[in-house]
Amino acid sequence: MHLYTSRIYKNKTRFKLGHPRFKSRWERRIAKELECKRVNYRYEKIRFSLPSGRTYKPDFILPDIKVDGRRIILEPHNPKYGFGHIMEFLEQYSNLYFLVIIIRNDDIPENRLILEILENKGWGTIWPFEYIDTLIDILRRDPNNLKGNNYNVKHQRTRIVDDFIKVANVKNTYVFI
Repeated sequence: MHLYTSRIYKNKTRFKLGHPRFKSRWERRIAKELECKRVNYRYEKIRFSLPSGRTYKPDFILPDIKVDGRRIILEPHNPKYGFGHIMEFLEQYSNLYFLVIIIRNDDIPENRLILEILENKGWGTIWPFEYIDTLIDILRRDPNNLKGNNYNVKHQRTRIVDDFIKVANVKNTYVFI
């Protein structure tokens, strides 16, 4: 039996790993990393009502890992869809949840303003999808290192990208520090 299966639901492909069905390959990869590293998660289990009348359903909630007493949400996100609903959620629930928005490394410079808002208000951070395994290692060791003012994480992000550039000889790779 294959670990991954895909099924068609109302013209949408959903990927299955273990029990839940995932809407994207990014979500499936994050779930695989969490499961491999034995991190407990809940996938799209809670729907939050927002003041605008919209709802927000976080992708991954990590119930056993906390930053300053707040549960961690991992949100793989394509910036082209905007951050309005995420920021609205954080304005209301940032006292309960710490958000890690996961985007492609190449999209980070264009979204630096969102990163600064998240980190300055202590609401969360942005992490490059390409280094999801490193993020999960940090979450397992000491999740308080994710806070934006932590020098060690900023240094580690820089080192990771520098190593990546050396090995892959890639140009236009960005790091947020």
